[in-house]
Parts: sequence; structure tokens; C-alpha cells
Amino acid sequence: MRQQPEMLSNGSPNITIFRTSRARQVTYNPAERNTEPVIRPRRRPDKYIFAGLVGIVLILGILLFWQQTAVPWWTSIQDQWQYGTARVTQLDANVGHGGTGHFLAEYDDHEIVIMEISLTNSNDFHVYTLTGMVGANDTPVILLSVADINQDGKPDLIVQVKGSTFTSILNNNGQTFQQGGM
Repeated sequence: MRQQPEMLSNGSPNITIFRTSRARQVTYNPAERNTEPVIRPRRRPDKYIFAGLVGIVLILGILLFWQQTAVPWWTSIQDQWQYGTARVTQLDANVGHGGTGHFLAEYDDHEIVIMEISLTNSNDFHVYTLTGMVGANDTPVILLSVADINQDGKPDLIVQVKGSTFTSILNNNGQTFQQGGM
């Protein structure tokens, strides 16, 4: 048989509260607190730094490959499709040498060779050679255009190399071209 708790004089049960041990008591006064400092685990950024550096090196390698290999290869393929193996450029223009002239330009043995052939008289032709172009590893594409550069009323021949800063002007004297400067 179960024993009834003792009752207080007001009729409520007498509940005994047992004290906990001193080790389990919570102190709210920080001055009385006698605990060891909390040791937090050390962050390990080494793994993340190494992974970040590997990612950076990988991206730089991809960019370098793209710039040094893929883009020049694609440019060379497009030049091959556009200009062929010989890289011969042609231009038809009336430059005042007896009618329309047919100009052919190509790169041969570190020289730019330009041929002017008259369409009205094929026996009337002129050959111009430009030297001094440095650093052609591959066969470059020669670009020809006509404009009156020296403002004398006669169209001059502008010779450029695609992908470089090389530009040369052939000044028109009314019969032939003479190398000028730019």
C-alpha cells in the first residue's frame, strides 16, 4: 500500500526539494564561475586555399590555351578558307594607268610582291616589291585598298598585312606607283 504524502496545515501536499550537488548547480554570477576555457576547434583553411589555387591555375591554363592555341588555329583555318594556300589577294581598280587595273599581291620569301596588270592591254604590267616586313612565321594575308592619301587627285595603293601594324603606301605618279611612306 502506498503511503500518502504528508500534508501541510493549509491542505497542500508537503513536497521535499532535494539539493543538487555543487558541480551541477548553475551559477549566474560570472565572477564566481570557475570553468576551464572552451577550446574551439581550429579552422582548417588550408584545404580551401589549396582548392582555390588549383582552380585559379586551371582557369589560367584554359585561358592561356585558348589564347595561344585555339584562336590562332581558328584564324588560320578561316584565312585558309578565304584566301587559299598561296594567300593571293586581288583587287580591280581604276587608278588612272590606262583603264581598270588588276592587282595581285602575295607574300614570297619575306617580300610582298604586287603585280599590276592592265585589263585593256595585258602586255602592260608593272611589278612592285616591298621588303622590310619582319616576323612573318606563317604566310600572311596581304590586304590592298585604294585611296588618295597625298591629296593629289590620283588614287594611291595602300598595302597592309592582316593581323599586324605593317602598312605601306605606293604613291601614284600617273603612270606607275612609287613607294611612299606612312
